[in-house]
Amino acid sequence: MCDYWLFWLAGLWDADRGSKARGIVSLKNKCFSLLAGFIIVSEKCLGVRSDKFRIRVTYGYSPAIEVYYCSSKIRHVIEEIVSEKESLTGNYARAFIAGKIDGDGYVDDIKREIYIGYSHKNLREAERDAKILENLNIDYKITMSHNIVKLRMHNPKLVAEIIYPFIMHSLKQLKILRLLQH
Repeated sequence: MCDYWLFWLAGLWDADRGSKARGIVSLKNKCFSLLAGFIIVSEKCLGVRSDKFRIRVTYGYSPAIEVYYCSSKIRHVIEEIVSEKESLTGNYARAFIAGKIDGDGYVDDIKREIYIGYSHKNLREAERDAKILENLNIDYKITMSHNIVKLRMHNPKLVAEIIYPFIMHSLKQLKILRLLQH
């Protein structure tokens, strides 16, 4: 099972990586459940000792928390997964997409929609992630409005069913459960 969580971590890191310094594995987010998930997966699946973690508050558009540790080996493994992400299938693809949704995704149980958002400069990343959706037989559409690219997933109830086991963001978990109940 740890293998799948590593792929979730890679998807989350692909969405919300913090520091770009060499050898640093970093996650920047405001959601405590995601930051806790990052720590738990790093400890239990990757063997990172708890005393290796560092935490700081960063200020960009708004304050966020960055959790990080130093490990060139783990950073290389995560970068390798991200570089080959278009070839992911099965539970590895599901976990990776769940990580992306946890980080940069949007789940609306009222409008019944799920999408991943990107800046207008990251159209290529949306296209790469769309390949993963194709591997999972999920229909999608890439749209652009203003400065935002959206990778919209059709049939959100089906998407919710296949990603739910890997979603860690507490609010997104709740919204996916509601979506599944409709």
